Amino acid sequence: MPRRGKGDVPPAGPVLTGFESEVLSAVRRIGNAGAAEVRSALAEGGHPHPYTTVASALQRLHRRGLLRRDRERVQGGLRYTFRATDGDEGFYESFLDRITEAFGEGAYVRLFDAMGRPSDEDIERLRKRVEGGS
Repeated sequence: MPRRGKGDVPPAGPVLTGFESEVLSAVRRIGNAGAAEVRSALAEGGHPHPYTTVASALQRLHRRGLLRRDRERVQGGLRYTFRATDGDEGFYESFLDRITEAFGEGAYVRLFDAMGRPSDEDIERLRKRVEGGS
């Protein structure tokens, strides 16, 4: 296995780390936020992290297609803000494939049960997927 150098980011896999999940949740709550706002939200929730750690997580989530990045001009330079997307289709497919590999087809039923009653729209989308449409 090739060694990674300092600063190299591992390939985007189908699983988020606990910290990445926290960052993604904070961005979803805030709506449109820069690293400083996300860092403050995490600290208010009892999970303080250095600015650079938060900024790196935001960049990773952006590269995975889970966040959209916008650039704003501010006094003294540029500022990046992030907002949540519906996600990258490949991310979800890979994630669900790994669940199936690990737990079998029955995992979908358990996942479905754990999520609670889906909307009629979600049921229709699932039905189309199962039948081979998109």
